[in-house]
Amino acid sequence: MRTLVKVLVALGAAAALGLGIALGTSWPRDAKGVAPQARDDRSVTPDQLRSLSNTRIFFAHQSVGDNILGELPEVYARAGVDEMPLVELSSARLPDDLPRGALVHTHIGVNGDPQGKITAFAEALRGGLGDQIDVAVLKFCYVDFNAETDVQGLFDRYRSTLSELAKQFPDIVFVPATAALTTEDGAKQAAKNLLGRTPDNAVREEFNAMVRAEYADSGLLFDLAGAQSTTPEGTRVSRSYNGRVHYALYSGYALDEGHLNVTGSQRAASELLASAARASSTR
Repeated sequence: MRTLVKVLVALGAAAALGLGIALGTSWPRDAKGVAPQARDDRSVTPDQLRSLSNTRIFFAHQSVGDNILGELPEVYARAGVDEMPLVELSSARLPDDLPRGALVHTHIGVNGDPQGKITAFAEALRGGLGDQIDVAVLKFCYVDFNAETDVQGLFDRYRSTLSELAKQFPDIVFVPATAALTTEDGAKQAAKNLLGRTPDNAVREEFNAMVRAEYADSGLLFDLAGAQSTTPEGTRVSRSYNGRVHYALYSGYALDEGHLNVTGSQRAASELLASAARASSTR
């Protein structure tokens, strides 16, 4: 019986994989598997980049954030604008010689513990950093969400913490962010679907939908998930589970299941900087 189950899972995964390929959009790629570049309305403008020259940004992240930060120089170079300094936070006090405009970042908390990341983010600001920055962003990783996540509880804590911090630090503009996504093709995902397991992206979309409903009208949202799931042509990579639509990382932006290649990193970096510029303009 176990052998039969394994065979059925394998066959189902293969069939689902074939279906995913048939329905997916095929994009030409270079030798490194990078999709062609395309400028769209998510691209940060040179004027927006120049406006950040007097803004200190705090970006709390993990590994996908590293992908994003690694492509900041290219985003600036393409715009013909001098790049702002990138500083990894090592203490609550920033260097005395740090320029007025800089992007300060840190690997926040532990992956898989989004509640702990919220705590660590608040502690960093209350530990002295909050008096030295202008814009703050906390980004959750894709591994922070699974079928066991209390999405409503997490969102409530996220929203209340940002609200409390905004009152405590009125000179900081807080940029809310959607959670990172993963690709949703291949045998691994097909096997999960066959076994009736809730796709992790469906859980992420539940959180992201709450974030968008709460903050989209503010004009400050860093919609990472939106950038990751929108192809260069402007269509969304969507899937359905239990009659509800959710979104997935476009494979043309993916280095692996959840990390970003050069193209995806540049797209996300552009979105981050555009969001920071919008936030800075409200100060």
